[in-house]
Amino acid sequence: MKIAINALGTKVAGGRTLSFNILREINSGDFDHKFTLLCFSGYGYEDFKSNKIDIITLPKILSGTLLRVFVDFFVVKFIYSSNRPDIILNLGFMPQPGSIDQIILYAWPYGIYDDQYIWDLMPIKSKLIEKAKRWFFQRRIKYATHIIAQTTVAENRLRKFYNYTKKISIVPNVVNISHTYDDLPEHITEALNRVGKNKKKLLCLSRYYPHKNIEVLVDAAKIIKDQNLDIVIFTTINEADHPAVSSILHNITKYHLQDILVNLNTVPVNSVGSLYQHVDGSILPTVLESYSGIYIESMHYGIPVFTSDLDFARVVCEDAAFYFDPLKPKDIVTSIEAAYNDPENLQRCIDLGKNIAKNSLSAEQICRKIVTLCEQVVNHETTV
Repeated sequence: MKIAINALGTKVAGGRTLSFNILREINSGDFDHKFTLLCFSGYGYEDFKSNKIDIITLPKILSGTLLRVFVDFFVVKFIYSSNRPDIILNLGFMPQPGSIDQIILYAWPYGIYDDQYIWDLMPIKSKLIEKAKRWFFQRRIKYATHIIAQTTVAENRLRKFYNYTKKISIVPNVVNISHTYDDLPEHITEALNRVGKNKKKLLCLSRYYPHKNIEVLVDAAKIIKDQNLDIVIFTTINEADHPAVSSILHNITKYHLQDILVNLNTVPVNSVGSLYQHVDGSILPTVLESYSGIYIESMHYGIPVFTSDLDFARVVCEDAAFYFDPLKPKDIVTSIEAAYNDPENLQRCIDLGKNIAKNSLSAEQICRKIVTLCEQVVNHETTV
C-alpha cells in the first residue's frame, strides 16, 4: 500500500514532536507499505529519509500562512495526482482538498473551543490567524474520510462544532518518557539548591504560549508571598520564544518574587528526567490543550499534578490530579495547600497517576494503531 504522509501543517511545538515520534516508529517498525513524506524543508523532517520513508520537500519559503492555500490547492494537489497514493495520512489538522481517502490526525484545540476568555488571551494577529484556519477547516472537513482524535472530549467537540458524521477513532498522544538522566545545567542545580528543604517545589514545564496562561502564576506567587507559604514554582520560559516572556520576568522582579517564582529557562531534553526527580509537583494552568504529555510524564515520575479544572485535563488525568480555576490565582494556591495538607489523599492521587501512566500506550502501539487504521480505510473494512 502507498501511504502519503502529509506533515506540511506540523512545523513546530507539539505537532512536530508528535509527527517525529510517528515517523521514528515507522522507520524502526516492520510495516509492509511504501511511505512518502511530504514536508517543508528546514524543520528537521529530512532526517527521517530512509529505505522505508521517501521524502518530498517543498521550499521553506512556501510554509507561510498566507501561501498555504496556494500550496494545498495547486502544489500538493499536483503531487498527489501524480503519485496517486492509496491514502493520505495528514499529520496536521487541515484536510487536503481532493478525492483520495484521507485520515486526519486532529490535535488542534483552537478549532473546538469557543470560550471568549481563551481568545482574549491571544494577540490580535494570532487570533485572526486561528479564526481564518477555523473558516478553512469548516469548509475542508468534508475531504476527511476518517478523523483520529486524541480524546473523547475532542471527538464530541468535533461532532458538535462541525456536524461531522463520519468515523472518528480515539488514539491518544504519544508521550515520550525520558529515561535519560543527564546532569542538570549548573544554573538549574543552583536554583534548586537555593530553595529551603521545607518548601514544596512545583514545576511548570512549558514553553510560553498565550493559552498556557503562565501569567497567572505571577499573581499566585504574590499570594504565596503575602501568606508566607512554603511553596516555590519553577517555570521554563525563554524570552526568545515570545515577547510576553519579558513582561513576565519583569513583573517577577518588580514584585520581588524571585524566590517564589523562579525561571529556569529552557531545560535540555536529556535533563528533564533528572529535573522531575528534584521537584514535588507539576503545575500547568493552561486554558487550552488537545492532550498534554506533561500530565502523563508527571504521573510516571510519581509527582502530583495541579492543573486546570477543564474537560481536556479531566479526560486525561481523571481523579489523579488536583484541579483549580485557571483564572483565579487564589484558587490555584488553595488547591496546592489543600493537597499537601492531606498526605493520604496526596498519595492516593500519585498512585492513581502512576497507574494511568503505566497503562498509557507506547509510541510503537500508537503508530501501529494509526497504520492499521490506514489499512482498514483503504480496504473499506467495517471495523474502522
